[in-house]
This record gives sequence, structure tokens and C-alpha cells, in this order.
Amino acid sequence: MNFNGKHKHFLLTAPVTVAAVVALHAFSQVLHLRPFRPPRNDTSFSLTGRARVLDGDTLRINGRRIRLHGMDAPEMHQTCRNERGRRWHCGIEARRHLVSLIGGVRISCYQVTTDHFGRMVAVCRRGRMDLGRRMVRDGWAVAYVRYSRAYVQEETQAKRNRRGIWRGSFVRPEDWRHDQPHIHGHARWNRHPWRRRRWFRRHR
Repeated sequence: MNFNGKHKHFLLTAPVTVAAVVALHAFSQVLHLRPFRPPRNDTSFSLTGRARVLDGDTLRINGRRIRLHGMDAPEMHQTCRNERGRRWHCGIEARRHLVSLIGGVRISCYQVTTDHFGRMVAVCRRGRMDLGRRMVRDGWAVAYVRYSRAYVQEETQAKRNRRGIWRGSFVRPEDWRHDQPHIHGHARWNRHPWRRRRWFRRHR
């Protein structure tokens, strides 16, 4: 088969052009790299790093939101009542307790599933300490029996010994969220990041 000069030039340059397009596409993917999302229910996925505590049961590691598995802590805006019936900010105290448990060191989180908010639900450990289990045992969270009964025994112990929120009375976080959807949505926080920064500076 005979090729004129134009056809020969096309055959010689076509592979180079294809390779250049592929390389450009790969480079564009790097520039627009999105956070890796492991497959749902992939228990082999783990994440290690320094955590920022968002509330009593939610962390952020390397830009990824993580919900602690099997437990439910009071929400940041939630209040409880002490043994004298006075209101106090149990949600803020629950967050502070989790901060103290982590102690600013690197922790490891092992995925259990992904929730309907797209958060990684995981068991997180500082060394050998299961942070979720410890939060329930210390009375700063309850067992989230809708999804797991892993920490029911720890909740029973905390209630018996009147630890944390069990010193007085409280609404279980799941029920509180149901009754306060406009607060739980944190719409103002989502629209105005500066609100979050100011709040964390005041309550760190």
C-alpha cells in the first residue's frame, strides 16, 4: 500500500498525539484530584493522622470527616440537666472529653461503613484505646443501639456509676436531633465558615 507524504506524516505523529492527550488528561486529574472515598462497607480501609475534634462523636483527619462507630454523643448545641436540675452544656463538655482522650497525638481509624451523610463511620483508636468505647464508658456518649450494640455494657456501667451526662438527666442525642432539626442542620455554620472558626476559638 502506497502512502503519500501527508499520510506518512499523520501515521508518524498520531501515536505521539494520542500519548500527549493521555498525559494531559492524567495531569488534569491530578490538578483536580478529589478526596479518595473508599467503597461503602470496605472494612479494610484505614486512616491515620492527627484529628481535629468537631464534636463528641465526629472527627476530621486529613480533610476527611469521620463518625465514631457504635456511640452517640450529645450535640454541640445540646444541654443537659445536672443533679440539681440546672442546665449545662453537655455537648461542649463531651467534645472536650474526646479532645482530652486523644491528647493531640496521631490516631488510627478503621472503617466500618459509610453513613448517609457520606462520612466514614469507623472505630478509632489511640494506641490500644477504643475512643468510642471509652467515651461511652466515661459517660459522655451513649450506645447507638440503632446501628450497633457493641457498647451497651459500657453504657450500663456509666449509668450505674453516674458518670458524665448520667449525673443528671438528658435527652438521648438521637431524640434531641429529631426534635431540633433546624439546629442540628447547622445551616448557618455551613454558609459561614467564620462562625465555626470563632466558635472553636471560644470553646477549644
